[in-house]
Amino acid sequence: MFNLQGSEIIVILLIALVVLGPERLPDAVRRFMQTYNELKKMSSGFQSEIKSAFDEPMREMRDTAQMVRDAADPNKLIAEAEAEQRLRADADVAVAAEAPDPGFAPPSPPLPAPSLPESAAPPALPALPPPPPIPPGRGTIEAPSPNGHGHHDETVARQ
Repeated sequence: MFNLQGSEIIVILLIALVVLGPERLPDAVRRFMQTYNELKKMSSGFQSEIKSAFDEPMREMRDTAQMVRDAADPNKLIAEAEAEQRLRADADVAVAAEAPDPGFAPPSPPLPAPSLPESAAPPALPALPPPPPIPPGRGTIEAPSPNGHGHHDETVARQ
């Protein structure tokens, strides 16, 4: 706690012997050791209380971090999706294997969509003329220069 070495303790004891005298020195050392032990107990009690006070929030933080890691784990997500698909497939097979209940009526076919009269239909768009044909020949397209200075040093032929 105080990080004292043997030589420092001897110097302190010699000074205490000179100041207190040989009669009162053993009693003073005994009181010092009692006080030191009480401080040590208080310190360890304080440390254990601080540790227990921080232990619960730290445990909650670790649990939350683990839940976030689990929620973002792609392998776990894939495994859960595959398990869910297997459960659905098993449920579909089980439903298909069961005999229909005699009191069970099959679902009715869907109703046909209502048809609109032709007068309510939107007008057709006019047809666009086809694009003009590209005349045969050679055209040139300027490509940007590789040096990036804006000079067009080469052209590319197009047929």
